[in-house]
Amino acid sequence: MNMLVNTNDVAKRLKITNRAVQNKCKQYGLKKIGNQYQITEEIAEQWYKDAETNRETKQNRTEENNKTSHRSDKNSSLLMWVTAFITVVVLTMFYLNLERQIKDKKNELHLEQLEHKVDVKELRKRIDSSLNVISKKDVIIERLKLKDSIRIFKP
Repeated sequence: MNMLVNTNDVAKRLKITNRAVQNKCKQYGLKKIGNQYQITEEIAEQWYKDAETNRETKQNRTEENNKTSHRSDKNSSLLMWVTAFITVVVLTMFYLNLERQIKDKKNELHLEQLEHKVDVKELRKRIDSSLNVISKKDVIIERLKLKDSIRIFKP
């Protein structure tokens, strides 16, 4: 005849509560005699093996998750570096483009200033020429006035 195992002993070995062992007994349909479940050593050994298998499975999953998270950490780190590199390249291109635009605008301004200076010189020449003409006309007018005044006084 098979030896019976106490629920407290099973709970300690499985590292679960006594109540969890009682629920397990109900799941397996074990009979209760004298307020105690009839857990045989064979059933208890099967539960121990199942628990060990579950622990190993959980441990393997944890290791796989850690490996995956390491891979994902490497991937995210690589992604971060690639993003940073692309950002630096784009900002450098933007900066160089702005620098080129500034140089172009300075050159345009310089050309406009030169054109303006030429225009100012030309306008000064015209003004000087016009002043010269005016001054000659003034001299002519004064001479004519003088001539006219002499003619009036001549008898």
